[in-house]
Amino acid sequence: MKKIFNLAVIFAALTAAFTFASCSDEDDAENNSQEQQLESINVKEGEQYSFTNDEIGKSGYFKVVSAEGTAGSKVVTIKITTKKDDAKGEEYTLGDDANHTSYLMWDGSTFSNVYQKDAEANANKIVFCLASDSNLYTITSATVNNKVKNAGATKTLFGIKK
Repeated sequence: MKKIFNLAVIFAALTAAFTFASCSDEDDAENNSQEQQLESINVKEGEQYSFTNDEIGKSGYFKVVSAEGTAGSKVVTIKITTKKDDAKGEEYTLGDDANHTSYLMWDGSTFSNVYQKDAEANANKIVFCLASDSNLYTITSATVNNKVKNAGATKTLFGIKK
């Protein structure tokens, strides 16, 4: 009887440990994005947002470090956080002018900024991009650009971090 009681106590302790284990940032970001189902999101400086792309296999959060300019000269700088910290605390700048790239790509090991021609050539690796059609700072799935979508871009979903 004592052995059964000891086994029950061990089982209860293990169950409690699994119950109270927290989700990783990447899992939490994926759940947040899947719940909100946004294919584009208007972002603001200082705010955090989740992203997930199941086809690429990448989820995480990005914080908008800065957002400035108007249509044709918008520049947004973000800092990405993922489960494995693939971004290593680096900042990525997206812009809609000739001096900046507007696409963020995940090559399987690192993030990098790319221009539209590179996004079309690597469409299945594009995580998201900065839209250039308004004065809002809008981050979108690459599937909203017809050329990149037709080249094989996959859908990224976004959410506002809760």
